[in-house]
Amino acid sequence: MYCRDTTDVATEYAAGLQLKTYYAGLTKITDRSLEILGRMLSLESIELYETKGVTDAGLAYLAALPRLREIHLSGLPNVTFLGTGVFPAHVRVEYDV
Repeated sequence: MYCRDTTDVATEYAAGLQLKTYYAGLTKITDRSLEILGRMLSLESIELYETKGVTDAGLAYLAALPRLREIHLSGLPNVTFLGTGVFPAHVRVEYDV
């Protein structure tokens, strides 16, 4: 999703889809969206770019996704490198401040 006005409501609409890839850049999503994504068992790749409402706490919702292979986190002021430690070893994590 790339629309600066996109919120968690848009993620709720996508919840029923069998997505393999999810991208959100410069949106207004929050940890609520990560909670929703954490129930989308088909996800393999996630990229979050400058989604300022996402925090370390929200990452935990994604950590148990069974098919997740990679996550890209960039420009997230409320996500720390330490917070990315929730992901298992088989998930490739790219983290940029």
